[in-house]
Amino acid sequence: MNGDLNVTLLHALPGRIRIRLSDPPFDTGRFIEAIQFHDGMNEVTYSPVSRSLLIRYGKGHLTTEEILLRSAIALSFEYRDRPVKVLAEPATHVMTDGAVLAGILLAGAAVIRFSASPKFHGIIDKTAGAGVALAVVEHGWREAREQGFIHPELLSLGYLVTSYFRDTLFRGAVITWIASFGRHLLSGEEQCIEVSPITRMDGGKKINSYQVKLGKNSTDKTPLLNVLKGGLDILGIASFAGGYENLFGELQNVATVHGKVLEGMGEQSQGIPIIFK
Repeated sequence: MNGDLNVTLLHALPGRIRIRLSDPPFDTGRFIEAIQFHDGMNEVTYSPVSRSLLIRYGKGHLTTEEILLRSAIALSFEYRDRPVKVLAEPATHVMTDGAVLAGILLAGAAVIRFSASPKFHGIIDKTAGAGVALAVVEHGWREAREQGFIHPELLSLGYLVTSYFRDTLFRGAVITWIASFGRHLLSGEEQCIEVSPITRMDGGKKINSYQVKLGKNSTDKTPLLNVLKGGLDILGIASFAGGYENLFGELQNVATVHGKVLEGMGEQSQGIPIIFK
């Protein structure tokens, strides 16, 4: 079992949504029933192999955000009311040590190009280009394995190949590296939606509720990336934080429409109260 429970939105179309679970439910029937108890929910299918849910629903009755919230709370039930993170997209680890090493290699190649004789430029450019190409291929392989598809940004590898024949290999390698990895280097702390159970007293009666808030999604970074990001912080180069504010706002709208209560969830006859922080 993983350290953090999470539900991840894989893709959503009108009337159809697919979600991946970090951990399998102990009782699949009970888990599906908790999600399915809502008007307009047509079919919920769970695949134990991929730990994914395929949910078909009637348009106009439900929203993607409500289904994500119901799935998170249902998964929390399965694990004795543990907190669950809601992720709007699969987590990826594209800034591997290979990508960082390719960037360092490019920086070193730039210095050598200015100081070395032009007759060495060809060797320097080919070395830097090969390093970037290997890093991009590794990037694509990891993304295909983790998400099941390859991001269009990897098409920059084609630009690198054509730059070789145009005798602009170094420039092509720099542009390819920036296109493939630059935004990930400057990305800030990843965010998520945290759905946490809380217990409060109301008139001497214990009420089980769920608190929804914006949180930080800690992801493992490679040692070289940690060093590089630390260097950027020392230089005062700020990272750009990711944003889950829109999803948080949509979840608030869902709760408001339902009177801040999700019906059909848990043993409380009036449903589960939702609190936002």
